[in-house]
Amino acid sequence: MKLKLAKWISIFLIALGGFNAHAQDYLNYSCERLPIEVNTLSTLESFLSSKYQKDIQLISDTSIQSLTGTHHSFKLFYEGYEIHHGLVKWNDYRGASSSISFPAIPQSMETVNTNPSPSIAPNFIKINRLTPRIFISDIKWFIINNSLTKRWVIQYETDSELKEVVLENVSEVLQETDLIIHNKPDTLIYVNIFNPDPLTSARQEYASPFIDDLDRSNSALEEEMILDSIRLRWRSDEGLWKLESDYALAIDIDSPGVAPPARLTPSISDLQVNRSHKHFEYYNAFYHINSAQRRLRNIGFTNLVDYPLAFDAHGSLGDQSSFVPSGAFPYLKFGDGGVDDAEDADVITHEYGHAISFSAAPGTNLGSERAALDEGFCDYFAISYSRATSDFNNNSVFDWDGHNEFWEGRTLTNTRTYPTDLERDIYDDGVIWASAIAEISDYIGRDVTDRIMINSLYSWYPYMLLSDAARLFMQSDTLLNEAEHSEIASIVFCDRGLLPGCEDTLVSSLPLNDPFLGNTYDFAFNKEPLYIFPNSRTVERIEVFDITGKLIHEEEWIESEQLFYEFDGSKLKQGSYVLRLITDDEPFSFKVIRLWN
Repeated sequence: MKLKLAKWISIFLIALGGFNAHAQDYLNYSCERLPIEVNTLSTLESFLSSKYQKDIQLISDTSIQSLTGTHHSFKLFYEGYEIHHGLVKWNDYRGASSSISFPAIPQSMETVNTNPSPSIAPNFIKINRLTPRIFISDIKWFIINNSLTKRWVIQYETDSELKEVVLENVSEVLQETDLIIHNKPDTLIYVNIFNPDPLTSARQEYASPFIDDLDRSNSALEEEMILDSIRLRWRSDEGLWKLESDYALAIDIDSPGVAPPARLTPSISDLQVNRSHKHFEYYNAFYHINSAQRRLRNIGFTNLVDYPLAFDAHGSLGDQSSFVPSGAFPYLKFGDGGVDDAEDADVITHEYGHAISFSAAPGTNLGSERAALDEGFCDYFAISYSRATSDFNNNSVFDWDGHNEFWEGRTLTNTRTYPTDLERDIYDDGVIWASAIAEISDYIGRDVTDRIMINSLYSWYPYMLLSDAARLFMQSDTLLNEAEHSEIASIVFCDRGLLPGCEDTLVSSLPLNDPFLGNTYDFAFNKEPLYIFPNSRTVERIEVFDITGKLIHEEEWIESEQLFYEFDGSKLKQGSYVLRLITDDEPFSFKVIRLWN
C-alpha cells in the first residue's frame, strides 16, 4: 500500500473560506476570508464597521512575521473605548487569501453609554486588601445581556497572582481571568544535566532506586547525568559570572527563595553538582531553555521568545510550574513539590511552549478550548523535544515529574473524540490536540510537524475551538508544503472528530470505534481505489458480494503499519456491492457502488 496525496481533501477544507466558531465562554469569534480590496487599516475598519453596523476603530497592537505571512492584531474600539477582549486578528498570507478573525458582536446589540463611577477600581483594591506591584485600570465596553455597556476592567499583579477582573461594582466581579498559565509537570536539569530525565535515559519506570527520595542523589541517578556545556555571562556591573544568555535569565522571583548561581570565578565544583545541590535545577532549566530556543531557530523560527526569558528554578513550594506573561517581563516559575519540576525536561519545555505561543499570538489565550489548545501544544512540544533523545515512553509526558506517587502525568495515546468527549478541563482536553499532532508526527516526522504546528500558532485567535486549530494546521501545511501532508493530517483529525467537514470518511457518529471507508466518491466515479481504515481493529479478510449475495471476490488482509489499506476493485463492473471486513471480533459490512465500466 502507498500513501498518496488525496485529491478528495479539497482546498475549502484547509483554506479559511469563512467559518464561525460556536458560542463558547465569553465571546463568539468569526473567521472569514478577506476580499482582495481589504488590505489596509482603513479598509479593515470599513469592513468591520459594515459587519457591526457601528463605526468602529482599530488600534494596532502587534505585528508578527511567520514563515508564510504577517499576522497583525488590533484592539477594537467604539466611540473611543476599547471593547473588552475584542482582539481583531488579520492574517496576511503571502500568495494566498488573507483572513480576519473578530468577535461576532450581534448587530442588534443595544448600547448603554453610561460611565461607571471612578471610585470603583481603587476601592476594589482597597477592600480586598491587595498590594499589587502592578495595577492597571481602564473603562471598557463589556457585553452583558446583549447590551454593550461600560465597566471598569483592572489588571493587577501581586507576589502570587496576575489577574484581570471586570467589575460591576466595588463588591461584584462580572468576570475574572487568571493570566498566569499554570501547569502540573516537574523537571530535572544539571550541568551535569538530565537529558531529558533519568527515567527516559535509563529506560526505567519510576521505582527504587529511580525515585525522588526528598531530592537525595544516588549512584543510579548520577549514572544518568551527562556533562554538557552552557555559557555563563559576565556582568561587569556586578563583577560576577551569571546564569544568563540571549534566551534565558536565572533569577530568584518567588519563595522558597533560592538564589541562582553567581560566581566570581566559576570552577568545576560549582558546575558539576548532582540533584541534591540547590543549583542543580537552575543549570538543568537553563540548559533546556537554551536548547529549546536553538531548536526553534534550527527549523526557521527566529522571532519567537527572542529575548532572555527569566526563570526561577525554585519558584514555588508546591508541585506546580507556570508561565507568567507579565507585561514586558514574562517569566517561568518551577515548583519544588514532589519531584522538583526543573529536573524534568518535559516540564521545562512544556512551560517554554507557553512562552512560544504567547510570543506568536499574544493576547489570544482566552476561552476554555483556546486554553486547552495551549496546553495541548505545550504537551506536544515537550514530547517532540524529548523524542529527539529517546524513543522510550515516547507518548508519555512528564515521565520523571509525574507517573508516580506525586501525580499521574499525561499520556498522548488518546482515542477521545471531539466534541463528544470534551471534559471542559483544559489539561484533559488539551490531550485530544496533543495526541493528534503526536500521531501526525509519527507519520511525517518531527521536523515537518513542528514547522507546520508552530507556524500555525501565529494565526491563533481568542475563543477558538479545537476544530479551528485543525483547520489552521491544515492551512499551514498548504502554505508551507503545498498540502503535501494533508491526507495524513486529515485522517488523524477526522479520527478525532476535528474536521467536521471531512464527509468522505463516512463518519456517522462519534466516538469513532469501528472500521470505516474513504475515497468512496472517486472509487465510484473516477476509477480510483477505495480506502479501508481498520481503526485499531484487526482485519483478517476482505470479501465482496454482488446484489444477489454471491461472493465474487475475496483476499487476505495485507498487514501494514500504514493508516489505511487501498482496495483496487478494478475488476468490479458497474453496479452495487457489499464489502465485508472479517475481523478478529466481528464482521463489518458496507455498501459500495461502481458507476463506470
